[in-house]
Amino acid sequence: MDLTAAERFYLWRRRTGKTQTDAAEHFRVPLSRYLRWEHGVTLPRFVPKVSVVKPHEQCVLMRRKVMLTQLDVAQALGRSKEWIRMMEQGKAPCRELQEYWGE
Repeated sequence: MDLTAAERFYLWRRRTGKTQTDAAEHFRVPLSRYLRWEHGVTLPRFVPKVSVVKPHEQCVLMRRKVMLTQLDVAQALGRSKEWIRMMEQGKAPCRELQEYWGE
């Protein structure tokens, strides 16, 4: 899976457990600039390295790409938002999400 720079920033932040504010501080930039990077509005001269994308991470990237909320997906699948969150965090099997996204 080829990742955009925005997706790399998002996954890096998610994997390191940082908030967007923490990430901005880490990269020594204003929060507004970091947000533009993470949302793909502007591109920095560098992007964080991200190793292999795990299946549950692919699912959350798909959801973000089509701009759906966890609640939207939960309602479509007849599941709770909490269950979707757990699948996207890799704390529950994500096969159902993979099928939903056609993976």
